[in-house]
Amino acid sequence: MGVSRRYESLDHVTNGTYFENATVQTMVSKPQLPSAIIENENLASTFVDGKFMYYVSLYQLDDESFNAYLKQIGAPVSRFEDGDVPGAVLIDEISYQDMDQKKFITSETVETEIGDTFELRDENATGDAAPLRTIQIGAMTDIAPTGVMTGSLGWLDVIVREGTFEEDAIGDLMKQSSPSIALNTDDPEDTQQVIEAEQNLDLYVFNVSEQREQQEQMLLLLSIFVYGFIVLISLISIANIFNTISTSVSLRRREFAMLRSVGMTPKGFNKMVYYESIFYGGESPCVWDSRQSSHHVPHLSSANQYV
Repeated sequence: MGVSRRYESLDHVTNGTYFENATVQTMVSKPQLPSAIIENENLASTFVDGKFMYYVSLYQLDDESFNAYLKQIGAPVSRFEDGDVPGAVLIDEISYQDMDQKKFITSETVETEIGDTFELRDENATGDAAPLRTIQIGAMTDIAPTGVMTGSLGWLDVIVREGTFEEDAIGDLMKQSSPSIALNTDDPEDTQQVIEAEQNLDLYVFNVSEQREQQEQMLLLLSIFVYGFIVLISLISIANIFNTISTSVSLRRREFAMLRSVGMTPKGFNKMVYYESIFYGGESPCVWDSRQSSHHVPHLSSANQYV
């Protein structure tokens, strides 16, 4: 992580989170599974001997970032001190898209308690393969550290302190992947330009702020189109009302003259025209309501970060 840490000293950068990542697996018995997994037919093949195979995303944060994260979620540091079984933070809630119900669903990741342990195995392990390491749940939260993207249903996201997996098989897995850094900055564009100016081909920059702006611009264009279409339909409806009324009055002059001759008062005449206007005006909205469809617009959240 040493090479990436120097980016925290760049102008406009307020703080940074450094982490390494590796993917392993763990087997969990059925009583600990949330209903979302048990009832999901697409995950039936991941059951082995009555246990469910979770994929585990391990994130190893630097000491400063990890301590700040524990403070953010209100977890005591004592549960994560050095020991034979290292302590870990479990992200216990996820939001995923259910393709069958066509909506986003929030669910528990796994039913467990603080103090429970999980045996971590190699991602490709099968059968009775020996565990690589055992971790103990020291805290559970639905808040992910800055820069960490949570997984989907059937995945566990676990956060540990730097050095937890140093000289073991999991540590070797983490060394095979490139470390990541998430930067909070007051000027995302300037920070991106400074980093890219180094022309480091081993470095990938993802500007969350820029992505957010693109999404907002797309949402703005969509809103302009939708509301512009509504305004156009409204103007056409209003023009249609005036045209219908004026044409009706022009063609029915003799009828109105006859009604006045038999005693219709100016008040009664105005009342008749008023109700006819309401009737004609109500026709267009009724036709529009029968054809319109509802659209779900996702809420956009963001932060000025680089990963």
